[in-house]
Amino acid sequence: MNIVSIARGQGAAPSRTAVGPTFGLARDQGKRIEITFALKNGGGLTTVEEMDESLSDELLQGYSEQLARDVAAGSTRTFADSIAASGQRAWINLGEVVAFSVRPAK
Repeated sequence: MNIVSIARGQGAAPSRTAVGPTFGLARDQGKRIEITFALKNGGGLTTVEEMDESLSDELLQGYSEQLARDVAAGSTRTFADSIAASGQRAWINLGEVVAFSVRPAK
C-alpha cells in the first residue's frame, strides 16, 4: 500500500507540494525573439534576436511588420542574441527568404 492510499484510508487528503513551474500563472516573456526563416532553396534557418525592451503584443507585431518589409525589399540583415543568452550572430540575405515565423524565444 502506498502513502496516498494510506492517507486516503485514514480520511486525510494527501498534501501536495509544488515542484517546478506552476501552470496557469503568467510569466515574463523576456526580451528575446525567435525567428524561423524558410529559404528559397528549401532550407530553413532559425535565429534569435535580443530586444532592448520586454516583449509585448505590439512590439512583436511591429517587429514582424518591419521584417516583412525587409524581406520584400530583399535586403540583408544581421540578427544578434546577447552573449548572456546564446551569443548567436546571424547574417541573412533576406532576398532568399520566402516565409518566416516570429515568436517569443523560450
